[in-house]
Amino acid sequence: MATPRVSTALWILASLAPAVLIAQSGNDSVDAAKISSLIQTVASKNPGKIVHLISYPFRMRYPEPSVTSAAECLKRFDEVFDDSLLNDIAHSDPKSDWERVGWRGIMLGNGEVWLDEDYKIIAINHETEAGKALRARLIAQHRHASLMGRH
Repeated sequence: MATPRVSTALWILASLAPAVLIAQSGNDSVDAAKISSLIQTVASKNPGKIVHLISYPFRMRYPEPSVTSAAECLKRFDEVFDDSLLNDIAHSDPKSDWERVGWRGIMLGNGEVWLDEDYKIIAINHETEAGKALRARLIAQHRHASLMGRH
């Protein structure tokens, strides 16, 4: 049999649970209109518009340098986006494919694309062929320099 203290604590927890659930559910939802706008922009496949969906500086996979501006992203567009990624975003459903993951942000699918609270792209976990090629070149250059005694 529960003591009066335990019973009181259980009663308090039980009475607070609905309020906690309501507060949490409000934080877990995404703004479908903002996601739809992002999806429409990506579906246009217009690099000049898509680069404005990103929060800068945008970190790339090591050893690729970060993309510091929309102008630079336009020049390096194929390192960041390819048709596969653009299609994944363009064909996503704002209500079922995008999910708020607490303080981490909003993710598409299993984290292929991440957005911040302003619905700007902050991370992409997808490597394009152009990105792979650049990364391989940078690694080879670094390897060559370290073999020659230059770091």
